[in-house]
Amino acid sequence: MVVLALIPPGCRCLADLRALTIAAMRANALIYLVGVHNAPVSALAADLGLGAGQGLEDSADTLPPSYRVAALTAVLVRPDGTADPVVIPDQGHGFQIENDVRALLPAAPPSPRPGSMAPASPAASGSPAG
Repeated sequence: MVVLALIPPGCRCLADLRALTIAAMRANALIYLVGVHNAPVSALAADLGLGAGQGLEDSADTLPPSYRVAALTAVLVRPDGTADPVVIPDQGHGFQIENDVRALLPAAPPSPRPGSMAPASPAASGSPAG
């Protein structure tokens, strides 16, 4: 799972990006900052402790129109490449993308129930060779 944080020019959103980055990491999702309309994001990526490759700028305005946003927007990209843009208004409750990210992940196989596992093979006993 990947989270694309679409950042418009002039976005004063470091605190919101920090919260979004933390939520993505808690959900085991990789996050990329994408500067829309050539918005610079390298300093934001550095401030968040992200790698240089996690800050990208759409310098040629090649994003589809629905992704040319005017506010911080998170796009949740599924492993199959499909995506859902979600405008992220924090409103003091923190970013709640963890459940959204988990819902998009493939289901994990069920864990074995306690007592349903085969016992470990007994250790060989006997006297040491002498």
